[in-house]
Amino acid sequence: MKREPAASAGTGSRSPLADKANDPMTATRLEQPSGQGRADIEVGVRPRGASRGRRRLTGLGLSAPALLFVGAFMAYPLASLLLLSLQQYSPMRSEVTSFVGLDNYAWLAGSDLVRNSLLVTLVFTVASVGLELAVGLALAVLLAWLVVEQTGRLGRFLGRLFSGVFILPFAA
Repeated sequence: MKREPAASAGTGSRSPLADKANDPMTATRLEQPSGQGRADIEVGVRPRGASRGRRRLTGLGLSAPALLFVGAFMAYPLASLLLLSLQQYSPMRSEVTSFVGLDNYAWLAGSDLVRNSLLVTLVFTVASVGLELAVGLALAVLLAWLVVEQTGRLGRFLGRLFSGVFILPFAA
């Protein structure tokens, strides 16, 4: 393929821009020999028409396995659970179900047992996250003090030991 230089900035001027415009390495158009397709092709311009549809089909084909996974392992069980929540079902007594509509949700909203369970869960979550945060921060400060501040033989040994212990899970 022979490159055709882009149009020059003007004749008679020898500026760096004019030299760059005539440089075959910076050309933006390609010229093909006759009989080999279109004679003038713009570089960097996407073809239109049928190739857009082909690109869409390619994208859909490449994302189809992920969509199937989401459908099979997330959407179907969620839809099944929502349908089951609208029915009276007790697997220990019988496999027979009967449609009760939103009665199950009305019972949940008015139940003291559910309200108490939600309160206990909230208290447990806040307490455990707070305790873990405090203990983790204290251990991090202690480790930083051992690694950075201690210069004696025991301090260097403990710093290296704890640094190695904390890196071990990433190596395994």
